[in-house]
Amino acid sequence: MNIEKCRPKVVNQIASDYAELSRSNLATSHADIVEHIINLEEQIASFSEMLQITEKDSAKICNEALPGIHAQYAQLQPTFNQIDRLQELVETAQRDTDAIEADLLAAEEAANKSSIKNVIKSQLGKLSVTRTPNVASGSTEDTKPKYQPPKIFKTEQFFQ
Repeated sequence: MNIEKCRPKVVNQIASDYAELSRSNLATSHADIVEHIINLEEQIASFSEMLQITEKDSAKICNEALPGIHAQYAQLQPTFNQIDRLQELVETAQRDTDAIEADLLAAEEAANKSSIKNVIKSQLGKLSVTRTPNVASGSTEDTKPKYQPPKIFKTEQFFQ
């Protein structure tokens, strides 16, 4: 469409309508932009306040709490050493208890085996005419191993 062929009155009317439409859109957009800027300013102000509070709290922690924590740690150091020694005692007692338990299990197995052997030998001894009871009892006495108690910790060693 060619503008020169249109009537000037119609062209002016269309131009004024378009200008009015852009002004109203610009006004609403401007209001939205201003509102968004206000929201951002409020958020920045809140963030700045939080930073100031954090800075004050950090200074308070560094100046007041940290020296107290350091002093408390120094006071607890002997207790930490005692805890470490106690842990060593518990580990040693556990090791010794495990050794005693292993010896006990071995002794129980030996007792069970020897009792079965004795039962079988006694039954065979009744059947055999040539065996004497003294020979059978003497051989079982010699095969029994001597008990050697395990060396266990002494509490005096830990509490010196």
